[in-house]
Amino acid sequence: SFGENTNLIKFGGPLASEDGLCLIINNKLLAYATGAPASELVIPSGVTTIDCTFRGAKNLKRITIPASVTMMDSAQFDSALTSVNITDLAAWCNICFDKLRYTGTRYGNPLSSTCNLYLNGEQITDLVLPDSVTKISHLAFNRANFNSVTLHEGLTEIGYHAFYGCNNLTEVTLPSTLTSLYENAFGQCYKLKKVVCKSITPPSAKLVYCSSYFWNGFEENSGLKIYIPSNSNYRSAYCWDKYRSYMVDMPYSWYNANATTYRIGSASALYELSLLT
Repeated sequence: SFGENTNLIKFGGPLASEDGLCLIINNKLLAYATGAPASELVIPSGVTTIDCTFRGAKNLKRITIPASVTMMDSAQFDSALTSVNITDLAAWCNICFDKLRYTGTRYGNPLSSTCNLYLNGEQITDLVLPDSVTKISHLAFNRANFNSVTLHEGLTEIGYHAFYGCNNLTEVTLPSTLTSLYENAFGQCYKLKKVVCKSITPPSAKLVYCSSYFWNGFEENSGLKIYIPSNSNYRSAYCWDKYRSYMVDMPYSWYNANATTYRIGSASALYELSLLT
């Protein structure tokens, strides 16, 4: 490995990328010219694995990651990085950033170094997931600088540390299709005040480090409310039970002036719910 060799400014030969910044073998990016003066790196399309360190690359401020990348669990990024640009949001949600080796490392996702995520050059401040996404990978949006997150119906799983440290989030709605929620998925989201759980069956709590807390940091949230269906068992469900003091029952139906019934999750029901907070 070339490691953090700051004297290395360019690669040559048939395995080097066109700009000479990367060494690529069998679609794996295995080394970066850490001492290069370049402030931006566009990883070539076709690269599937990023298996190198960018630590020590103090000049590198922006990196573009193509949709072809599926594995980044061994990558390491420097704190000098200021932005990450991606070309496909659905593909990003499926990248393996952490094989859960119980090492505690967070370097696989560059958002751990910079909070700013861009999609085709435009910064994402209000995340809206594509309908095609059914699972959000571990660490996918760890520490991202989002003002809001929209999770659509059809989403079934939110991974470990997926939105950990997203400190601008104030509310989140968990869709009725969600069946698995990993430990610390929304850990240390200290401004989170409102969580709406649309599924009558509590999503299964998936533990990684066996802390039994998947929303660490809630204890410091003043005024947090977790809205749950009134005919559900969230208060006694594994891991959810630790947050029973924050829970508020939602009625099964909401009524308008014409006494029309609205099921939980309908636009009218959620509007009525917003009036309570």
